[in-house]
Amino acid sequence: MTERSEKSLIRSHYKYVLFVFFLIFSSGETEWNKKGLLQGQAMNSSLSDIGMQQAEAAGKYLRDVKFTNVFVSDMARARQTCEAIVKHNSSCSGLEIVTDPSLKERCFGSAEGGLVVDMKNMAAAAGQSWLDFTPPGGETIEQMKTRVETFLGHLFQRMVADHCRPGQKVTKMPETEGALAGICRFIMSVEEVDASVTLSAIRCVFINRCEHI
Repeated sequence: MTERSEKSLIRSHYKYVLFVFFLIFSSGETEWNKKGLLQGQAMNSSLSDIGMQQAEAAGKYLRDVKFTNVFVSDMARARQTCEAIVKHNSSCSGLEIVTDPSLKERCFGSAEGGLVVDMKNMAAAAGQSWLDFTPPGGETIEQMKTRVETFLGHLFQRMVADHCRPGQKVTKMPETEGALAGICRFIMSVEEVDASVTLSAIRCVFINRCEHI
């Protein structure tokens, strides 16, 4: 195969590469956090006063970042954090806030609503770390990974549909839950190959940055 024919083949298979700047925000503090209670998915707690201050601080810290898409879980604490961030950012004016249950934190089954320390003691009694331990009715790590992978697949398809220029750079703000009010940033390359959208590369810029609070 000649060099020219190789290049023609590449062009026919790779339509474009989409560079995605991916910011992940965890929710601010809730009253349940203050009490050391495990929230998971069943406990739809709201932000505490400190949690609202954290969300406001994150919004001001990122007010000049241009967002093209916003995704949030259907939990109250995530939605409150997201709305506080969006209102400070002019690029978010008119943007649809897409609610997706796939962005919920891990389900801890029967341990939800109890003390976090009790969950850790259950894990220790089972000879496991508390992050690897799955309480009765809870979600395993693998199940959570599958849920997130499904969300990312749908997200990439939407990115390609919304931002189809070759080399287009977009910034998305998915709001999920985890460490309090932390910000994580990733740069992803998404390729469309033979009508299939795939993640071709990912680089972590930072994890759980908290200097805004």
